[in-house]
Amino acid sequence: MPMSPGRRPFGLSLDPLEGESLAGFALRLAHRLHISPHELARLTGLTEQDRLGRARASLSTRLTPAEIKNFAATTRLDPREVRAMTLEPLASRYPPAARSVANVRAGNVYSMHADRWLFPTTARYCPRCLAGDGSDIQHAHGGPWQILWRLPVVFACPRHEVFLEHLCPRCQKPVNFSNRAQLFPRPAASGVHPAHCRTSTVRDTKTGRHDDPCGASLAHDPLHHHRPGPGLLALQRKILRLLRPGGPKQPAQQYFTELILLAGLVMICWPRVQAVGTTRQLAEAVAQHLAIHEGTDSPLYRSTGAPVDAFVCAGLLQVTDRLLAADDLREALAALAPEENRNRSGIPPTRHL
Repeated sequence: MPMSPGRRPFGLSLDPLEGESLAGFALRLAHRLHISPHELARLTGLTEQDRLGRARASLSTRLTPAEIKNFAATTRLDPREVRAMTLEPLASRYPPAARSVANVRAGNVYSMHADRWLFPTTARYCPRCLAGDGSDIQHAHGGPWQILWRLPVVFACPRHEVFLEHLCPRCQKPVNFSNRAQLFPRPAASGVHPAHCRTSTVRDTKTGRHDDPCGASLAHDPLHHHRPGPGLLALQRKILRLLRPGGPKQPAQQYFTELILLAGLVMICWPRVQAVGTTRQLAEAVAQHLAIHEGTDSPLYRSTGAPVDAFVCAGLLQVTDRLLAADDLREALAALAPEENRNRSGIPPTRHL
């Protein structure tokens, strides 16, 4: 499979960092080459399959063999290194990733937005990881935007023992706020450090034009007032072990399937289960999240999607994991399915969507 005509290797490139996503690598390399992420995507062939000439967000889920070959050749990487920067290697372990990869393979590049347990783009980050490891290259271009940060079940950084963040410390908008359809926010903006916020702060409603990217450093002191305790860190390490290549695939698939299904049931039945194995602060955070995100069509409908706030998500997953670990699962789940629910006389059926 030859490289596309007119495409040649860059004179400079970078080594991928451990666990780095395609979007993160492209941001760092574009910064090193003093070009915009959009220009880098064009030069590496990532825009060829889009009629509008964009680098789609779905590229971080799966690349075609031709896209891998072209990107690897221009960036001087091994094709295996390029594939490792997508979600495809995680598909055998994390079911939402498998569904997203299957959709992209089938050409449904926007259907991944519908999966509520997979972020369309990187939605969380560890400020300490983005600060880099102190080396010259990471000081100049930042640390890795990790592919695992797209998974809601990854809520903390065990290395730095902090919860992941999802807001910019300056503009207070979610990172990648304007980036649900594209691989990068503000892809045409050049000169923005890879570890800085690219979200637009103001939009001119008359002209449709955006201001410059926010530009605030995301390598800041953690915004969360709490730090994950030993129990949550142990849960996060357990989840990361199940996601790691090399282990049995079936236990990981089964665990994440059950975890996600039961987490939805826990959210529907909250606060009936709030006392099950979590702290008061976490329980209050989950309750506040659910109160804010009650459905608008019906006040009795409650979304079962993963909370973006890592602190809230951690509390929810801790309760769910402890239910799954119960000696008698039927007994543990009894509180979530009381008689009035089964008879549909207590909670209306809309709560069970």
